Amino acid sequence: MIAVSISPATTSGKGVRCTFAKVFIKTVQSNQHLPAGHKKRTRQNIDFCNFAFTPATSSISQLSSCTLGATVPGSSPPTPQVAAADGTRLPRQPKFKGTTSVRYETELGPYNAYIQGASLYQTSATQDLNVFNNNLLGNTSGFVTFDFSAGIKKDNWTADLFIQNAFDRRGQLTRNTFCSITFCSGSSRAFTTKPQFFGIRFGQKF
Repeated sequence: MIAVSISPATTSGKGVRCTFAKVFIKTVQSNQHLPAGHKKRTRQNIDFCNFAFTPATSSISQLSSCTLGATVPGSSPPTPQVAAADGTRLPRQPKFKGTTSVRYETELGPYNAYIQGASLYQTSATQDLNVFNNNLLGNTSGFVTFDFSAGIKKDNWTADLFIQNAFDRRGQLTRNTFCSITFCSGSSRAFTTKPQFFGIRFGQKF
């Protein structure tokens, strides 16, 4: 079972607003409240069985049962029966991912003005549920990015200056291959965060 927790909190002072949020994903055991007369089901350890080639049908299918530490009979090179043992981390899900933003608002003569900064941080993440394949592909590293903006507003128009990924950090969001990981792990491709981007925005309400 997967549990997702989002914990937003906002503090405000004179002209200053701070917002913090964190998201973390982990495997948990659920204790459900069952009606009277129903027994609680105990959590069983369930391994994720590997896929193997079946010569009789000339097809690849998932093993109906598997034993941790054993290999698929007749496989060459030896293929583990268990692709991922019970409790293995889900792929592409960092243990922690959080965002923080700070915004200062004030008045400059007839204008309403603000300055804002925000950051995103996430830890490393596995890239494949199959432990053997993930060891070939490797984990993505944790990273942090920063965004900054400032602007003014008067009557029905606004003007903003902004810069996203201010320090041009190319954090890897995910990594994959164009063919089987077993054969193509040496030429994997990575999908990174958007590179540094800046500009000016102008808006007007009619």
